[in-house]
Amino acid sequence: MGERMVPEEELEHLYWCHEFLDRAPFIALRIDMDGKYIWANQDSLADIGLTLGELRGKGPEAVMHVLHPDSQPLVAQSVTRAMTEKRPDEVLVKIKKAGKGWRWMRHIIAPWYKLDGAMGGLDLLCLDITDVKEKERMQEALSRTQTLEAVGVLAAGIAHDFNNLLQVILGFSELGIEGTSEENENFERYTKIKNAAKKASDLAMKLLSFTKHAGQEEFLESLAPHRLAEDAMDLFRRGLLKKRPGIKVEMSIAAGLPKVTVDRNDLTRALLNLLKNSMEAVDVQGGRIILEVVALSLEKDDIHDLTGVVLVPGPGDYIVFRVQDNGCGMSATVRKRAFEPFFTTKGMGKGTGLGLFTTAGVVRRHGGGALLETEENRGTTVTLLLPAGDTRGEQGQGFEWYKSEQAGKKLPRGTETVLVVDDEEINLDVAHLTLSSRGYEVLRTHDPDKALKWIQERSVDLVLLDMVMPKVGGAQLFRQLKKVKPELKVVAVSGYAAPEDIHEMRREGLRGWLQKPYSIADLCWKVRSVLDSP
Repeated sequence: MGERMVPEEELEHLYWCHEFLDRAPFIALRIDMDGKYIWANQDSLADIGLTLGELRGKGPEAVMHVLHPDSQPLVAQSVTRAMTEKRPDEVLVKIKKAGKGWRWMRHIIAPWYKLDGAMGGLDLLCLDITDVKEKERMQEALSRTQTLEAVGVLAAGIAHDFNNLLQVILGFSELGIEGTSEENENFERYTKIKNAAKKASDLAMKLLSFTKHAGQEEFLESLAPHRLAEDAMDLFRRGLLKKRPGIKVEMSIAAGLPKVTVDRNDLTRALLNLLKNSMEAVDVQGGRIILEVVALSLEKDDIHDLTGVVLVPGPGDYIVFRVQDNGCGMSATVRKRAFEPFFTTKGMGKGTGLGLFTTAGVVRRHGGGALLETEENRGTTVTLLLPAGDTRGEQGQGFEWYKSEQAGKKLPRGTETVLVVDDEEINLDVAHLTLSSRGYEVLRTHDPDKALKWIQERSVDLVLLDMVMPKVGGAQLFRQLKKVKPELKVVAVSGYAAPEDIHEMRREGLRGWLQKPYSIADLCWKVRSVLDSP
C-alpha cells in the first residue's frame, strides 16, 4: 500500500498552523520522552537566548535560567505528573522575559502523540497573565482599603459612644477617690475602677486611631527619617529585645533623605509594633530583623508593580520604612486577615489583634501606603510608605496641653465662670462636680439656645463645648458663640471629632481640646491654662 498523498489544501493548512505557532506571542516548546527539546517557537527562543539548532537535543538545564528559583520545582513536578499520568497539567510560575523582567505565566503541559498512537513526549505552553493577575491584585488591595476605611468609620462611632461612657466611669471613680481616705475599704475599689477605665480608654483609642477622624489632635512635625528610625530602634533594643538577646538586629538608612511630616509618637509606636511582631516570629538563635529606610518615587504606572499591597499609595515621593525578618511568616489565610481589627494568632491574653490594624491607621492618616509580603516559613516584610516633605502644613501647633510634669502637683483652683455644654446629662455632672469643688462657678446645659442666651446675659469666662451633639454640631455652635462674643475662650471636648473641623476652628480662635475620657487632672489643668492665657 503506497503512501497517502497529502492534498495541497491540507499542506497549506499545516503550514499556516506552523507559522501561527512560530510567531504567536506566547511560549511554546515540545520535548520528547527523554525530556529533550525538539522544537520551540520564536517567542520561546527570544526569551531563552538560543537558536532552535542550539536548543534541539538539550534537556531542562537549557531553559532553567529564565525560570524563577521558586518556580523551578513546580515545573519539574508538573512535567513528572504529565509524563507519568499521561494527562494535561497546569501550574502558575514566574518566567523572566527579555526586556520585561519577571512575568506571571500560566504553564500548561500536555502529552502529544505520534501517528501510530504512541506518546511522543510533552507540549509546553506558557501564557503571560501578569496584567490580569496584577489587576486582580490591585482590585483586591483596593477592596481591602475600602473595607478598612469602612471599619475605621464604624470604629470611630463606637469609640465616641464608648468614650462618653468611660468619661462617666473615670470621672466618678476619681471623684470617689478624692472623697475617700486611703484607709477606707472603698478607696481600693474606686482605684480599681479607675484603672480599668483607663485600660478600656486605651483600647478605644487604638480603635479610634485607625480612622482619619481620630478625634485627638496630632503633633505633626517635620523630622529627619533617620531620627525616627533610630529612636524606634533604641527603644526596641533597650526594652523588648532584652527578653530575646540572641536575635540579630540590623538597621540600614539611606543617606540624604528628605524630611517627613509625621506625628512622632504615632510613627514610633507603629515601628515598635512591627519590630515586636518580627521579634516574636523569629527564632532566638539565627533570628534576624532588618529595619531599612529609603526614598521611593512612584509614578502612576509603578503602583501596579507593587507586591503585597494592603493600602494603595498614590503617585508621589515617599519615605519607606521597611521591617524584614526571617521568621515563621504567614500562611495565605493569615496574610489576608493580618490587618483586620481583633484578628490575632496569639494565645488568649497575649494580644488584642489591634497592632497591624492601628499601624495601618497611622499610615492611612498620613496619606501613605502599606505593603505586606510574607510566606509561611520564609519570613515577613512589612513596608510603610509615608509622603516625603512638609505636606501637612502647620497642623499640630497652637494648643496648650496638660504636661506629664504637672502630675503629682496640687490641682489648680479658680473663681471664674465656666459654661459646660454637653448633650449627656451625666457628663455635665462630672464636669460640674469637678470644677465647682475647686471654686469655679459652673453653668451647665445640653441646649444650644440656652448656651447662646447665657453668653449674651452672663459674664462667661470659658466654655467647655462637646463636639458631637444631636441638634447642633459643636463646630456650628462654636461659630455662633464666637459671633456673639468674639473674645470668648472655648475648649472643644469629645471622644471623636473630624480633624478638619478642629483645625478650622483653631484658625477661628479655638483655645484648646480635651479628649474623652479625660481625667480630673486633665480637666483642671486645661481649664486653668486656657483661662490664664492671654
